[in-house]
Amino acid sequence: MPCQNCSCPSCLAHMGSSIPPTELPLPPSELMTTNRAATDAEVAQSRNVIDSAEEKISLIQAAMADLAERIANTRRVIETHRTAISPLKAFPPELLVATFTEYLTVVGDPRSEPAPPNSPLTLMWVCSRWRAIVLDTPRFWTRISDSTPMVDLWLNQSRDLPLDLHFDLSSGDASDLDALISQAHRWGQVHFTLQTDSNSILSPVRGHLHSLKRLELSRLYTNNTLDFCEQAPQLTEIQLGNVPNPPAIKLPWEQLRNCTLGGSMITLYALQQARNIQTCHFKGMNEYVPWASSPMPMPHICHSRLETLIISRWHSRDFHIRFFFSSLTLPSLQTFELYFPNVVEGFPTGLAHTLSGFFKRSAQRLTVLKLARIPFPPNDVINWLTLMPSLVSFCVKFLYEGDHYIDDNFLGRLSFDHTNRLLPCLNSLSLLGQSSFDEISLHDLIASRRDVTLQDAGVALLTTIFLDCDPPCDWCRCELPSFHRFASEGLEITYGADWNIRLSAMDVTSDRSSVF
Repeated sequence: MPCQNCSCPSCLAHMGSSIPPTELPLPPSELMTTNRAATDAEVAQSRNVIDSAEEKISLIQAAMADLAERIANTRRVIETHRTAISPLKAFPPELLVATFTEYLTVVGDPRSEPAPPNSPLTLMWVCSRWRAIVLDTPRFWTRISDSTPMVDLWLNQSRDLPLDLHFDLSSGDASDLDALISQAHRWGQVHFTLQTDSNSILSPVRGHLHSLKRLELSRLYTNNTLDFCEQAPQLTEIQLGNVPNPPAIKLPWEQLRNCTLGGSMITLYALQQARNIQTCHFKGMNEYVPWASSPMPMPHICHSRLETLIISRWHSRDFHIRFFFSSLTLPSLQTFELYFPNVVEGFPTGLAHTLSGFFKRSAQRLTVLKLARIPFPPNDVINWLTLMPSLVSFCVKFLYEGDHYIDDNFLGRLSFDHTNRLLPCLNSLSLLGQSSFDEISLHDLIASRRDVTLQDAGVALLTTIFLDCDPPCDWCRCELPSFHRFASEGLEITYGADWNIRLSAMDVTSDRSSVF
């Protein structure tokens, strides 16, 4: 008999020899080929063979079951040894913490049910080592939403670290927030969707927001006062939706540095109040709001510290936009991005002229300019560029309708020579919104800005150019070799196929990338 649970060759061979041979006699051929009835002796013989065969099958099945069990046991031994020598056991805990941090940072909807898949609870289910690391890392427990299970566990495990809160208060039910009111001194980042009387719900935290650094409030369609965060000594960044009555929002404006705002009125009000702000993103309305359709007078604002202004996702019928530009002077502006709505008509009359006045007052120090879906002729853009002597990086995209496109005249105006000294500091150029370009004009443009004699005159050379042309188009097949010289001299030429990489390099965030 083979040894129990043994899989050595000799025992397996003995197991095979204990099974009777598989050769069994067949019935006489006459019974198989004719209709003659079997005799009693033949019936008895066949029944004996059947019994022997069934016994044989039982023995084979028992042997197979035993072998299957031995295979499973052997595989378990293999997995046990693999686990024992797993490289992950030598993985430094610091790297595991860094990996877990990335996993928990990439989030979907924080209000998904039940817990989002990036919950620390998911990591705890893997193994005892991961569970110990997760429980011993307080920052993994700082993000709390209105769907977070066992809020008390999150509060205890996060210890004294600032909390990142995501709550929807629009339903009027703030029961999930009750446990956090007493921890208001730990609120570090707040993302709230509000309703009409949200200020009364949040009034208990007034004066206790000692750790609050970032505030995001949406659905602010109310004239009621909102002052629960008026006293927040560390608050420097806010994101607000469109506000019909900006003075009703009470914030420590003077200490703010970065603002993302949902309308022209609240943006102008913020720039008027927040005199130390450095970056402002006017992230306008996705849809038409009636109270934003009629022009209204706005005070002129000269903001001396704003360095970056981004205007995206605004409605063409927001007539305040023209008054917004005419009311604003930004002498320290260095980066300006303007993304027009994807329409051809409906813009406020005189907007192009208003933008010219804005650039004349604010573009002397401008170094980065991005203009997308421009509904005006290229000559208007050229006129704007004459007001930007310090421009280093220029990205432009026109609409396809009418005469709004990148033509050879536009490319010629961007060329640089002793008679046309437009944009002397330019070293990065992106031309979008055109499937092909006039190769001669484009070649002349690049050649004029790659002339090494320009450096002697203190003029910058073009170092990168992006073309919204996905090779191999017709002119690329013919003209691409003529650009090899520029590439060999250090010019980086990027085409449409590489736009995603280029987009990342230009640091255009996802909410603006769709305009290209």
